Amino acid sequence: MDRRNFLKLFAASSAVAIFDHATYGIDKTNGWVFAEQGIKFTAPLGWEILNARDILGLKGTQVFEEVDDASEAESFTPTPVVAFTKYREPTPKANPSILVFIDKAPEWIATHTVETLSLFEDDYSRLVKNHKFHTHAQTASIGNIIGARSEVSFLFEEVNGNDCLIRRESNIMCKGNYVFMMILTDAPEHLEQAQTEFNTFKKSIEFENG
Repeated sequence: MDRRNFLKLFAASSAVAIFDHATYGIDKTNGWVFAEQGIKFTAPLGWEILNARDILGLKGTQVFEEVDDASEAESFTPTPVVAFTKYREPTPKANPSILVFIDKAPEWIATHTVETLSLFEDDYSRLVKNHKFHTHAQTASIGNIIGARSEVSFLFEEVNGNDCLIRRESNIMCKGNYVFMMILTDAPEHLEQAQTEFNTFKKSIEFENG
């Protein structure tokens, strides 16, 4: 499987269907523990947890630029294993969020995280307006794993007309047979900045036997 096809399959997979409530636990520190996948993290204090129904209800609200294949845009609205938001949905505010994705990983991806994240951002940039790179995909450490990180901004257009300039940080890491992607979004120009909470979340991430 080549890298671009893997990205599409990874993005299109329904992680909620793969990882049900039996696959994770919440420990005494309110950390989310995915024991089989070997990862633990903690939500920012006071943030909301979106369940599967909430997440699926929000899918399809984003307007994408025209593409040759209509399914291509849908492949960029995946379902995370868990999502945290600053405010309870639905809300008219620009809502900072943390999305966590986990899927099985092909062998090559562990040594190609920067290239994989670059392809993801390049493809996504064709689907949205005002896309701008602030940090191109580069090697980065999160938890105790070396992976890749990028930061972009773009205009998030909704079907209801509530457009918003979004800042998005993406992180991708591999451990064992799994690939992990963390997408952190906020809206500084709309007075909804969450960098402090994002830093706290990233510091809470632990990979077992990394």
